[in-house]
Amino acid sequence: MTTRFDSEGIPTLIPEQGAATLSAICSRIVSQDNLYELLRILGEVSAVNMKASSAVAGIIEEGRLVFRQAYQNGSWISASPSCPKGEYWEILSGQKPRIERDDLLIVPFSGRYGVIGVLEVRGSKESAHLLHILAAVAGPSVENLLLRREKRNLRARSDTLNKLSKAITDKIEFSELLTTISDIMVRCLGTTHCFLYLLSPSGKELVCVAGAGWKLEELHVNLDENSIIAQAIHSRVPVILEDTSLQPDWHCSGEMRELNEKSVLALPLIQDGTVLGAMVVSDALRPHFFSKVDLATASQLADQAAIAIKNARLFRDEQSKITTSERLKAQLEAIIHSVPVGIAVYDCSDCLLLENPVFKQMFCLPAHSDQTGMHIDTIVGLIEDEHLHPDLAARIHSPHQTAPFEFELVDPQRWYRVSYTPFSSQGKVAGHVVSYCDISRDKGIERRIARTVSERTEELNDANRQLSQAFQDLQRLYHLKVNFLNAVSHDLRTPMAAIVGYAEFLQEEIAGPLGERQHQFVQNIMDGTDQLIRLLDDLLDFARMEVGSFKLACYPVEYGHLIERAVANLNALVLEKKLSLELVLDPELPNLCADQDRIVQILNNLITNAIKFTSPGGKVTLRVRHRGEVVVTEVEDTGIGISAEELPHIFEKFYQVDTGMVWRVKGVGLGLAIVKQLVEAHHGAIEVESVLGKGSTFRFILPIQQFPE
Repeated sequence: MTTRFDSEGIPTLIPEQGAATLSAICSRIVSQDNLYELLRILGEVSAVNMKASSAVAGIIEEGRLVFRQAYQNGSWISASPSCPKGEYWEILSGQKPRIERDDLLIVPFSGRYGVIGVLEVRGSKESAHLLHILAAVAGPSVENLLLRREKRNLRARSDTLNKLSKAITDKIEFSELLTTISDIMVRCLGTTHCFLYLLSPSGKELVCVAGAGWKLEELHVNLDENSIIAQAIHSRVPVILEDTSLQPDWHCSGEMRELNEKSVLALPLIQDGTVLGAMVVSDALRPHFFSKVDLATASQLADQAAIAIKNARLFRDEQSKITTSERLKAQLEAIIHSVPVGIAVYDCSDCLLLENPVFKQMFCLPAHSDQTGMHIDTIVGLIEDEHLHPDLAARIHSPHQTAPFEFELVDPQRWYRVSYTPFSSQGKVAGHVVSYCDISRDKGIERRIARTVSERTEELNDANRQLSQAFQDLQRLYHLKVNFLNAVSHDLRTPMAAIVGYAEFLQEEIAGPLGERQHQFVQNIMDGTDQLIRLLDDLLDFARMEVGSFKLACYPVEYGHLIERAVANLNALVLEKKLSLELVLDPELPNLCADQDRIVQILNNLITNAIKFTSPGGKVTLRVRHRGEVVVTEVEDTGIGISAEELPHIFEKFYQVDTGMVWRVKGVGLGLAIVKQLVEAHHGAIEVESVLGKGSTFRFILPIQQFPE
């Protein structure tokens, strides 16, 4: 057998020179100190010497058979298993020495403790014993590199853990600690990138806070998406993606596509059962990068990092509290020193914690003296005021008063108000704040106000006495007026009855026949007496309403019948004025509980007014409608109308509308006032609408249900 080298320097087995060629191949294999480069060489050597179309070497890592890259026709491609897992297991367990079918040939290579990998070739033109020879040569070298890698990883893991522990001790500043953790992880595992994410306050996304190998600014990961980092957070266990080419949508974010990673490991950061964030370690050069040892190292580093992050956060929060406390203390002192009120703060032992300049000035203490830490008794002893009794001085400065009080200093004459406010710390009373406010100006104002109030009160009392006397005079005059109206109404009825009686005798010709002109005179007498009687009735009703003796006699009445009766009584007046009167009744009107005579009085008054203020040829319309629980009655005319200025006053007593016409309608102005009171006495309401020159509409509403008498 002879040895021949191809264009790339790969030794080829020639039967005549087999020993020399095998020695060259072994020398090249043994000289490799990189495991994955050795596997590539095994693929190349197998493909070239077996005259195969492709070849690949695979090793067992963490219980799985892992293929890296296959050598095919002079180039490298991604490799994948060629057989079902069961067939590989038959080789790995020693049940079969090889797999040989069609153009596929697979043989195992072993170390001291068993099978550690396989060599595969396709389209081979040589016999299987050549591949067994290569496998026998490769086994010890691959095992040696695996052992070396494991030792290296263990040393690196130990060194990294020591560095991380030191970093936890040395790095207190939060952002610096995060960057240190990322750098240590990259150096320990030999990866290209490492990124640290912390959970946002909302708990719905992660924010990248530090990284090594690449700068990703404003990187956010939504935990609702199915990314590898979200899987690690939700499952709370590390998640490995051995070959990103097999899962193109693995990216945590769009920015990470730029890294072109081959292997990715995501680890949750958990401390005391609380998820703080996640760590993503990735390699941009090699798929299937992370071994079982790498995973264990990374997991331990992640645990240490979680502890460091929590401690750094606690330290940062404490520092923030201290800084905030110091700032608040400075602000509080500035505020206390600037307020124009004396302030003294005592602790639970009655020792002074803080005082301001106004306090010293009030009690004549030296401006540059410092009483901080002094007991209250010592401070009271320093106050020199001959007009201030010692007991009062102790009370003034005591931090145990339960309520504010005021006291006066005689020389100079000043008034002060003392207030006490306890303050707490950790749920317990830690002391008291005593404030001393100069209220001398307020006291002066208070005295002036008191004097002014006293003077004004006396003036008001005089005015009240005068008003009371005037009110009594008015009440006496009012009762005189009512009694006068009542007496006049009653006293005039007797002669009016005689006049009416004798007029009726004359009209009936009892005393003898009358001529036509005499009959007219008698009719005029009767019309005048009727008008005077109605006026007397109005005056009498008004007087009763004024003194509160007016009563209704309410019984169920047929409202429709009352309406027809009122219209019939006024037909003569309508014809006399040459008007038209239209009656519009609801076909089914309910009975009302009302005073029949007063309802007729309301109708007569409103209809009579409409007739009086409507010129000949005009029209008066009476409408009655049933609306739910009420009956609505409207009296509409086409008369002179009422101006907008006078509308608000037409229901007032003794008010008469100025018609603006040559003739005037006579009256005393009580009719509408009485109508309003009668309607309201029936628990109803009345209203009016009018347009000057076009007419008016009076509308009153009466309830159907009965009401208490």
